[in-house]
Amino acid sequence: MLIRSQDKMFLVDISGIEFNIVGNKIKISKWVDHYRTIGVYSTQEKAIKVLDLIQKVYISQNKISQTYMENIGVLESGYVGCEVLQMPQESEVV
Repeated sequence: MLIRSQDKMFLVDISGIEFNIVGNKIKISKWVDHYRTIGVYSTQEKAIKVLDLIQKVYISQNKISQTYMENIGVLESGYVGCEVLQMPQESEVV
């Protein structure tokens, strides 16, 4: 699954990515001490809601991929389609 940053300046493939909430920011990291901010919100609670959204979309995408692979008789892991999640703007998080 891909995630587009809130400012729409970059896409990140979330395979092997660690997500962290630091204050009111959602940061990602693939390497130690190398963090990149993908979203900034007015409160930590809103940042947590967005991280919950990312989790739900990721789980949903994996279930669809797993079901498809099982239905066609393929037992390998992998993505069938590629979902892109746009990080929501502050005003879209209630």
